[in-house]
Amino acid sequence: RALIYMRIRKIDSDFKRTERQRNVIETLAKKIVREKSLSEIYDLTNFAFGLVKTNINLGELTSIVSEVATDAMSSGLKMESHNVPFNDAYAYKRYNGMAIISFDIDDAARRVNKIIYG
Repeated sequence: RALIYMRIRKIDSDFKRTERQRNVIETLAKKIVREKSLSEIYDLTNFAFGLVKTNINLGELTSIVSEVATDAMSSGLKMESHNVPFNDAYAYKRYNGMAIISFDIDDAARRVNKIIYG
């Protein structure tokens, strides 16, 4: 049901669809931290690592997961999400007869960097 809910396209916009996806991921992450042991979280991390392509190696990811999970288990998981392009930084345009969203990718990269690194 969650997968169907996240993939719905016809009822609203892509922005709302990706918001649903972020909400499901956040709910799932909080449930995992609440209900799983650190060992089970490591097992999930190892499983998920085989399903994604990333420039982070498994050791780095395990270290990040350990820090986040340990903190979350003691004080609750705090998550923040954003969409790119940012709500105030895009315009609807037409390109070769197609409807597109136009935005400044360099500005978006700077903003994402600031969110992550301060």
